[in-house]
Amino acid sequence: MDQAIVTRLEESAAALAALEKELSSAVEPARYAELGRRHSELAPIVALFGRWKRAEQDRVEAEQSAAADPELAGEFRKLASEKEAEAEAAEAELRALLVPRDPRDVKDVIVEVRSAAGGDEAAIWAGDLLRMYERYADRHGFKVEPLDSSPSEAGGYDKVTVA
Repeated sequence: MDQAIVTRLEESAAALAALEKELSSAVEPARYAELGRRHSELAPIVALFGRWKRAEQDRVEAEQSAAADPELAGEFRKLASEKEAEAEAAEAELRALLVPRDPRDVKDVIVEVRSAAGGDEAAIWAGDLLRMYERYADRHGFKVEPLDSSPSEAGGYDKVTVA
């Protein structure tokens, strides 16, 4: 892994430790909630970084043991390759977790689906589209709340709004 990323991850680990200390003494509910959100962002990253560091350390030790003990070198090389694969998997996950989040990701969304021109087929399609969005939301753990709807005679919706 790139040294700049490792440095950033070490800084994140130090920030998490400081955050946990501050979290234990927070008394204001708003501040406590803010610290809790930040903790929930950093904790998985720091845990995965620890897993990566252990895998890298185990790999290095296995390579050193393979060089030191010719009789068991094959087994140590196998262990080293397993630890290398584990470290690479952790690194790939870390890179995904380090992508900056959009601050708007935590905000609610209002979706409006209209049938527009097309008559009954368009209304049925609007109903199918709404069900697709609802299933997507369910699979990702989002809550769907209907705000307004105008059902059509064909079984779909002329207009529907959900949050």
